[in-house]
Amino acid sequence: MTRKTKINRRTRNAIRTYVKQGLSGNKIQKRLSKRGLGIRRKTLLAEIRKVKRQRPRVPREKYVPHKYRPLRIPAIAIVPKMIRLEGRFQGERKTVRERGSGKDLFRFVRKEMDKADRGEGWDARPKVIS
Repeated sequence: MTRKTKINRRTRNAIRTYVKQGLSGNKIQKRLSKRGLGIRRKTLLAEIRKVKRQRPRVPREKYVPHKYRPLRIPAIAIVPKMIRLEGRFQGERKTVRERGSGKDLFRFVRKEMDKADRGEGWDARPKVIS
């Protein structure tokens, strides 16, 4: 629950004047202090926003734990990667194409290379072209 602080008329008028002059929050606060009208910074900034008719920009997600935040999917298109294996398979030329994520492609190449090393189908290790 927020508590509204009362600002006297002299302070409010001074703030309006300084905002119209284009002064920053720090400069306004220093000038108010010199005049004996100093107020809390939080109250001053709220008053400046009122004068400028601005809404506070609160990064609400900043205070929400990561596990409760909504998932944000990037707007970029995810294009699957492709890999090609070329070589001799049981005496004949063979080309194998595979699409997928990097991890899936790594597993595929590893499996095919293991087959070639054991002599299952491939005559020699196939050439990897990505």
